[in-house]
This record gives sequence, structure tokens and C-alpha cells, in this order.
Amino acid sequence: MAKRKRIKLRRGCQIKLAEDCGVGVATVRRALQWELDSDIQNLIRKRAHELGYVKRW
Repeated sequence: MAKRKRIKLRRGCQIKLAEDCGVGVATVRRALQWELDSDIQNLIRKRAHELGYVKRW
């Protein structure tokens, strides 16, 4: 898998994203660091962008 850049969230959004996706905070952290490319991690990254939790700068 190609090395991807880490996704940074706004302050406090990591816990909100975990609750929205129904997973643990550790799973969200691993998904945002691109450790794997599983279905649930792809869903977490997609939801983060849809809900506007990703930092713009």
C-alpha cells in the first residue's frame, strides 16, 4: 500500500466520529493514520469528510 498523508481532524471531533460510526476511538485513530485499508476504515475516512470534521489547513 502506498504511503498516505495522515488526516487531521478538528479538536474534539475524533470522539464524535467514533460515536457516529459506532466504533472505538482507537479504530478512528488507526483509520486516520492509514495503517490499513479495510472497509470500516474507508467508511471512517469517508464519514470524516462528509461531516466536515477534517481540518482545512
